[in-house]
Amino acid sequence: MWSIWVNQHIKSHPWAGGLRHLNEYDELWHKPVSLDRKFALLLGLLILVQAVDALMTQSLVTVGLVKESNPFVSNMIGSGLFIPLKIAGLIISSAVLWWIYRRLPRICMIILLSMLLFYNGVLFWNMSVLM
Repeated sequence: MWSIWVNQHIKSHPWAGGLRHLNEYDELWHKPVSLDRKFALLLGLLILVQAVDALMTQSLVTVGLVKESNPFVSNMIGSGLFIPLKIAGLIISSAVLWWIYRRLPRICMIILLSMLLFYNGVLFWNMSVLM
């Protein structure tokens, strides 16, 4: 009895119509909901790849197997500022990408995929030194 009353009154309530409007928002902007999930997963993967790159760069330069080619970063590696600045860069770049994604999702996906391709190349380059 209770469930029949709830179903009749909740479905006819204006608030329930407001929730349906959220699905129409995604259709209005031609941005499927699954694209949000893909973007979040790819952004997480980019953060992971950048973190692994930072740790590999720190360890390989400290051991002396490679030399950092970026002149701004090369002085920071031995001083202990490298990892905190990389983490700050990760946070800022992720926030900027998320902000861009909310306004221009397809362009941001292209930017994200090209950044992933670049960092995977850097990561494989660092791994080739170990082999």
